[in-house]
Amino acid sequence: HFCFAGRSWSILVPMDRARALTRNKLRASSSQGASTRPRGCVSCRSGPSSRDLALSVTRTYDTLQNPAKSNVTYSQSLDEFVRVAINAYECGLMMDHLMAEGAAGEAEGRTIVEDFEGLTEVGLVWISISLARVPDRRWSKSEAVDASFDRRWRGFVKLISDAYFQKRMAWYPLQKLQLEQLVNCSRADPPDIIAERARIVFTTLRALNPQGY
Repeated sequence: HFCFAGRSWSILVPMDRARALTRNKLRASSSQGASTRPRGCVSCRSGPSSRDLALSVTRTYDTLQNPAKSNVTYSQSLDEFVRVAINAYECGLMMDHLMAEGAAGEAEGRTIVEDFEGLTEVGLVWISISLARVPDRRWSKSEAVDASFDRRWRGFVKLISDAYFQKRMAWYPLQKLQLEQLVNCSRADPPDIIAERARIVFTTLRALNPQGY
């Protein structure tokens, strides 16, 4: 019996090893495929509608404007707003969806968002993604922001992204951003609004492409 068991064992062990190697190769292949899949694809594929995505963005924007109402800090609300805006971008949300949700909210008496101009910050996040020096993982071929918005704000974001990547800066002079606004938007926002929008851009860049500081 011992010899029989030994012979059986000598045959079974290689077979088990072969099966194990096959399983490991399949797992490695599956894991490699998952790692090359665009971020947001799993959550996007699960089926959130553009309305749901728009509501998520507008709610986090509302929290960003009034963090105390949600019992969170401004930094926490900013991180969450940027995270949701990035996810919405990757899932294919567009400026038109946000404007449509704003119109629907006004018609239904909701006060989540008035119009997309009140969510300029969302557009800044989306432009920042295109300048973050990472692969574009958007789950749509449609542009997130329209040409007019991109023309007005891309220079603003590019000044900050160049400072972030080339000079490793975590801030940018507000006066220069005001001048950029005057050139492309024909007006300049107050310093506190410009500072908030610059911080949103920096936060987006840091979330997508950390520079180690």
